[in-house]
Amino acid sequence: GEMCPETGEYRIVLRTQADGTLDVPPMPWSQVLANEHDFGVLVSEKGAMTTFNGNSRLHRLTPWRNDPIEDPHDEAFFVRDEDTGEFASLLPGPAPGAAVYEVHHGFGYSTFRHTSLGLEIEATVCVPTDAPVRLLDVRLRNTRPDVRHLALYQLATLVQGGTPHETRAQIKVEIDAARGCVRSVNPSAGVFAGRVLFTSFAGASVSDASIDRRVVL
Repeated sequence: GEMCPETGEYRIVLRTQADGTLDVPPMPWSQVLANEHDFGVLVSEKGAMTTFNGNSRLHRLTPWRNDPIEDPHDEAFFVRDEDTGEFASLLPGPAPGAAVYEVHHGFGYSTFRHTSLGLEIEATVCVPTDAPVRLLDVRLRNTRPDVRHLALYQLATLVQGGTPHETRAQIKVEIDAARGCVRSVNPSAGVFAGRVLFTSFAGASVSDASIDRRVVL
């Protein structure tokens, strides 16, 4: 990687190897994005994330694995061509679909660019300064002449507490049709029990959701 003096960003280029895995740095190159609302996310150059609210140890929304070798993805985002069934990660992992990925860790954001499935994809992770939310801004450009039918998918291991083992049986998930989102609560989260985790696609409806990852995978 290298610093870009003109932007102040740290730029990393990842290349897909012959075996389909990414040629990544020896250790994850991560960035912490957080605001004064005690909301934050830790994101690596592969796009592996952990999100927290209120307390980065006691109220993780998704897991922190502390695994610098695998750098696993407990939050993942995919784009799928509904006509062909082909899919790829919006971020470099966990399903690389491009030969080259450009990663830019900037002040308050991380941006990932690549071309997969005939799409130029740009995804930016950020935490706004004025709200306890994490945003993923996605921009897709179709490089093919034909009309495409695409779907976006999000996969997340929810914690809403300390570790998945401690909270797995307590988390309750539902589709909130009125608000157009998927929401979850952990009534056993102690002082954080009244907090609601939600996810939604701006400008698009949530057509389906499941608490069984096998439905997505």
